[in-house]
Amino acid sequence: YGKFSHPNDNDKNISSVTIDNLFNFIKANNIISIKKVMFFGGEPLIAHKEIKEICLKFSKLFLNKKILEIPKYGLVTNLTQCNPEIIDLIKTYDISLTASIDGPSYIHNLQRSNSYNIIKKNYKILKNNIHAIEATYTMNHVKQGISIQNLSEFLSNEFCIPINSIDVVPVTNCPSLEVDSI
Repeated sequence: YGKFSHPNDNDKNISSVTIDNLFNFIKANNIISIKKVMFFGGEPLIAHKEIKEICLKFSKLFLNKKILEIPKYGLVTNLTQCNPEIIDLIKTYDISLTASIDGPSYIHNLQRSNSYNIIKKNYKILKNNIHAIEATYTMNHVKQGISIQNLSEFLSNEFCIPINSIDVVPVTNCPSLEVDSI
């Protein structure tokens, strides 16, 4: 992204200029195969219109035989954004979602602004596209006696995701949440 950033992109969604720069680069360098495109950031679904623009441009390249296939799309989301436009985007472009969920509501809500009920509701709507969960493991878990294994099992059971599709990552660089050694 940095190579294609635009001076006005700081702290905003990706701009149309940046998107155009990316696709001009693809064309100018005769790139004919891109296997996967990942959308992430803060919460990428805030920029769902820009994501749609990118997907449309890849579709156009494919229809014009400039690329061999449409890339697979992946997106890391906190599941707080969900509306008919987002649902349509995810289904139309078969976007594979990784949900950021930090555990039971009493832990998740401590770390993510009381969003557990929202993410649980949106999970039910988007579950066919959610293929993985990532969770941060923090001192909040340790204080409640929740091990990484306990957290993985909870998420697997609660969200019907295979345990091997759950990635639990100990938090670093945040002294109040960092787990000393696991």
